[in-house]
Amino acid sequence: MSGVLWAFVRDHPPPISRLNCSTIKVGSPRLGLHHAMHIRWDAWKDDAVLQDREKILDWLSERGVTGPREKREADKRRAAAEEEAMDRWRAAVPECLHSLGDRVFGGDLTPLQTALETALPDVSTRVRAILEWFGAGKGGTWSSFPSYEWMPGKLLLEYATTDVVQALMSTAVTPAVAEGAARHFGGWEFRGHRKEELNLVPTELKKQLLIHALEHSDRENSGDAMSAFGDVLD
Repeated sequence: MSGVLWAFVRDHPPPISRLNCSTIKVGSPRLGLHHAMHIRWDAWKDDAVLQDREKILDWLSERGVTGPREKREADKRRAAAEEEAMDRWRAAVPECLHSLGDRVFGGDLTPLQTALETALPDVSTRVRAILEWFGAGKGGTWSSFPSYEWMPGKLLLEYATTDVVQALMSTAVTPAVAEGAARHFGGWEFRGHRKEELNLVPTELKKQLLIHALEHSDRENSGDAMSAFGDVLD
């Protein structure tokens, strides 16, 4: 058995300390995989680096051990979905921020604020651009999302609620802007620290954002929207 497994690893793998990993039982002793990148065999002192992870997954599947292959495929689907979400997020970044590169994904807000103020001197136009960006998230909950999605959220918190409301009332609200606004007002940061300012949001605008959230969001976001805008139903 050890000879068969050796065919799957590099000829001279560097010593690797034993890694914490889930093990699968294939006869006796045990065979263990760590993220389909390293292999553990009880007869070996150290974990070894796989030369071709796909081959050993095929070898295991042929012997009825399909769990590692299924997990690998699920991981690939998840990675593809995350990459798609990242591409969508990049496409939504305001054009005036493109020159900042990866700084739009985290760090100091100052370069973003300067670029936005220079390119979009009108406050309402600027706020709508940030709302549209914030509304282009991957579709998860408003309280749990990739850290890079928080940049436009932090930018919005720098504006007075009256400025955000004015931006929303000054022209027709697109679905992306509505998502950004519902996420801003319904998110944990705004409701946790500035909830009383929801009184500054006109009733008709609250109704519009609540309808949008109930029609387009998951159960958790709909609950957050009800907490933020549900008073219009009283």
